[in-house]
Amino acid sequence: MEVLEKEDITPEIAEKILDKVHLAMSKENPDWQVWAMDEDLEDWQEYELNTLSRNGLLLVLRNSKKELSFDAGIKLAKEFRGLGANFLSDFLIGRSKFQKDSEEEKNRTDKSVFLSPISNILKSEPNPLQVRTGNDKKTHIRIPITIENKKGSYRSGTDTNGNTWRNKLYHDYGYIKRTKEANGDHVDVFIGPDRESRVVFVINQQTQNGSFDEHKCMLGFHDEKSARAGYLKNYNKNWKGLGSIATLTISQFEEWLEFGNTRRELKDPKIEFLKSDLFFLKESLNSLPVFLENRKSDPIRTFLPSSEKEKRGFNLFEIRKTVEKSNRELRSIRKAALGQTTEPIGTRNLWNDGYYHEKTYEGWKTVSEPKKETPKKERRPRNKKIERPKKGHTNPTSLPFPKIRVIGQYTKKEDYDRSQIDSLKQKIYKNGYDPSFPMTVDFKDGQWTVVAGHHRYEAVKELIREGKLHSNFQIPVVTKEFADDNSRLAAQISENHRRNVLPTDEAIAYGKLVKDGWDIKRISEELGIKVGGIQKRLSLNNLTPELFRLVHKKDRSLPLGIAEVIGTYCKDANDKPNFTIQIKAFRWYQENRAKYGSRGPSVLQEYIKELLSSEFENFDFDTVATNVQKEALRTIGSKEKASANKKMLEVMVENLMKTYNRVLGDNITSLSPDVTKELAASLALTSDKGVDSVAVLGKLGVIIQDLTLIKNSIQNKLKEIEDDSSIPMLFARSFLFDIDEAIVLSNVIKTEIAA
Repeated sequence: MEVLEKEDITPEIAEKILDKVHLAMSKENPDWQVWAMDEDLEDWQEYELNTLSRNGLLLVLRNSKKELSFDAGIKLAKEFRGLGANFLSDFLIGRSKFQKDSEEEKNRTDKSVFLSPISNILKSEPNPLQVRTGNDKKTHIRIPITIENKKGSYRSGTDTNGNTWRNKLYHDYGYIKRTKEANGDHVDVFIGPDRESRVVFVINQQTQNGSFDEHKCMLGFHDEKSARAGYLKNYNKNWKGLGSIATLTISQFEEWLEFGNTRRELKDPKIEFLKSDLFFLKESLNSLPVFLENRKSDPIRTFLPSSEKEKRGFNLFEIRKTVEKSNRELRSIRKAALGQTTEPIGTRNLWNDGYYHEKTYEGWKTVSEPKKETPKKERRPRNKKIERPKKGHTNPTSLPFPKIRVIGQYTKKEDYDRSQIDSLKQKIYKNGYDPSFPMTVDFKDGQWTVVAGHHRYEAVKELIREGKLHSNFQIPVVTKEFADDNSRLAAQISENHRRNVLPTDEAIAYGKLVKDGWDIKRISEELGIKVGGIQKRLSLNNLTPELFRLVHKKDRSLPLGIAEVIGTYCKDANDKPNFTIQIKAFRWYQENRAKYGSRGPSVLQEYIKELLSSEFENFDFDTVATNVQKEALRTIGSKEKASANKKMLEVMVENLMKTYNRVLGDNITSLSPDVTKELAASLALTSDKGVDSVAVLGKLGVIIQDLTLIKNSIQNKLKEIEDDSSIPMLFARSFLFDIDEAIVLSNVIKTEIAA
């Protein structure tokens, strides 16, 4: 296997490796890119992404038969960080440091490698008797770990309250042989996917009242975050058993299992290992008389009896080293308990005995004669200045919840993101309020008022109402002052861009900014949003209340793009919204949306222009329409439907012409003979059954036949409509002749009566 050195790692190589890692991730999970783009990524998704990227990198190295030296790993980590792959960068740094461990540490961990292939595959489900007796078939791996439940299986049982539970396992689960837990069982273990990890995370599982229950050991996890996520993934959402976590190396983990107290909570690993060393020191000192006796009888022997050597492998020098190490660690622990920091080697201090003492590896040593004490001069106490109270309100960094209020904003409370509030509740209840995301408040009308952080406010409010937080729970805050209401509203809009906001809410907010004096250019500069995007949102304010509600509810009958077209173009001559045109445009879109697909907005825009061009609205149709047009209206029923059908035919013909013009040119009548011959030769060459059986020409003939049929049918119907329109005129002329004759007769009768 080739080992890459630092000089082999270039930005191009790093980018190429990262591309291959992404390809490996896509083969394993095609949805990883969707997850990576999600701003509200859940913990389990982040854990899965990290696992995919880590396994992908290892797979790339293994398949290419390459390995990284320590310096190459560190350099590749820097290149990955520059490319935005922060997790892989951290993983490479940790992996490189592990590779630099001494051979002695590697030899100590060789026997405890748990990532080898599984030998005995679980062949059948155990029966209840086998489960009770512990004789059911189990899967073993190459350290003393017994796999009870495979990944994907289920664990079930009954809690202390008599309630049954059943959880799906996402990692192999078992126990470590020859160990004892607080409950009398073996030490339990989850085995994760990271085959390169050489650390173990021991979780101190707790009961419902918060007391220690038992240990759950997490092997095969890269860091504490992934171990925590892996543990919680194997339990239900309301599980409260996660306690503190202790991080151990493989060798430390083995030592804790062998000499530590596995029945008690593992709080401080340093103390546990110190106890282990002291325990061995006691055993070694007990055997010291035997050792000295052997020295007298055989001066050449300088080692312990063979039984002691086989047991632990310590000699007198190692005993001395253990004593010195224990003394140093005891002093460090004692100082840590007193809140002091450990003095570095070489520190010189004056002790109470008057001598200077210097810290060495063997302890503190006297280095000077006692110092003569000189009487200290007592200083006269200074009069402290009385601090005067500051005028106005101070800017706090945190406030109790009752001191904060919310007022109405452009997003109504019922439109808050419920899933985000639930997620915040869970995080705040579990980990406390994250100070890196403080609420933004200002001092408005004599009270601290939320500017940004309404979802966090609602989450804390609900937790207090549910009794999970104290009523005076402290909230980290950042105070701000605003010159006017528009500046305050702009700050709210900028904050809310981190989450999904309804387009109608943005339209309301932008409309208020315009109403209070800001133009579109000013809004664009303050918020960093393009002018076109602001104009589209403002167009929603022109919609009728009915159409606005459809957009607000995300009704599928009115897509956002269509609503913006209607709001932008359905206006009268005075640039005022024309609700009549809006309703007609909406109905037309409903009737014809299936015909145009993605071209719907542009076609709708043309239709609105026709409506506004007085084709249908601003003239008396009966006075200007011909007989043929009147007859056509009686046939189709509405002018809107006629316009839609005409547009459909125009689009169809235009698409056909664009297709063959793109291949043959704009002027078919002057088609070059060379082009024609080239096309004919192409068909002849690719035809297996002769030139008379070219399929393309057959299809072309069918298309021409269909188009001719459509054309002739429409022409015939046009002739029928024209003929139908002329028949009523014959009756009309006869009727007018009868009326004229009646008028003449009436005049004759009138004359006779008058005479």
